[in-house]
Amino acid sequence: MKSAPYFRALIGSALAACATAPQPAGAMHVGTACEEESAQICGAGDLPRVTNREWAQTEIGRFVERAVTGTVAVAVDPATHAITLLSRCHLPGAYTEVRTRRGNGRLWATNRVLLLPGEVDRVACDEATHAVVAFARAAATGATGAVSFSGVLVPLPCPPVTDSGLARGCVGSGLPGPARVARAKAIMKKLKAAHIETAAVTDVLHVYALAPDDELALGFLYRMPADTECTLLAHARWLTAQYRTTGVPGGKQVTSLLPPDDPSRPVDKPVLDAELGDRSCLHHPVFRKCFPGLAVPVDEPRRCWEPAVGRAAPSPGAPSDGKGAATKP
Repeated sequence: MKSAPYFRALIGSALAACATAPQPAGAMHVGTACEEESAQICGAGDLPRVTNREWAQTEIGRFVERAVTGTVAVAVDPATHAITLLSRCHLPGAYTEVRTRRGNGRLWATNRVLLLPGEVDRVACDEATHAVVAFARAAATGATGAVSFSGVLVPLPCPPVTDSGLARGCVGSGLPGPARVARAKAIMKKLKAAHIETAAVTDVLHVYALAPDDELALGFLYRMPADTECTLLAHARWLTAQYRTTGVPGGKQVTSLLPPDDPSRPVDKPVLDAELGDRSCLHHPVFRKCFPGLAVPVDEPRRCWEPAVGRAAPSPGAPSDGKGAATKP
């Protein structure tokens, strides 16, 4: 039986190389506090975004209402790149507001950046391709009062590659398991030939999204060979630790989720809690440094970030006063 220790072994050679060749902070290990450089950068890379250029003010208002109930799903059209809000698709997780600097906008992040295949409702979310994992908004200056908005999208996982049908509700929609594995392997081959600083974060996450229970894809996600931040890496390693790989007759390997009560499952959960920030980046807001000019977080020297709490909810889009605000979007 192989589980989290097995996936850790997959990156042994990479760790050895790291000892002799400089690597971007957070590329090969999970940071635990603010001194980690990767906790201070935007690690979203080339991940797609939805902004007030794609969505009218009414659609942003609908999104804000939907965000109160949990992580929001959207559908990205691969041909037109149009982004559609999916109100009936409910994803696990909840947004926590991050305290921002005085005069800045407001910023939220979800505690569930990467999801397991079984956590996506394939009926209600049959059109969904991405989750909005972090977003910021602020009231614009001027008479219109229009809201500036930006959200970072992460691809949702397809069904397990062992499913016999065609995938629905993911970036591999319409493809059977073997075709999705082949596409994931092609991406991995391309990224292995690239330097870590040029590897696309989107490509790495597409490998997992296409083949979420494939042994090689999970090992690749664990290694996260892209220049990103420690929070995304922490979520990747937490997720891969949910799986084990076992041998079956014929010499094949089958990867499956560990039972809920299996002691091999990680005890630490992806909860956004500033008090736990020095334990793992799993407790930090993802992509909090990705909204310069719109919402800039306040850094707390000991805990790295602060939640926004303690005030009555301001009017929609109102900027933060730097003293904390209600977490309702």
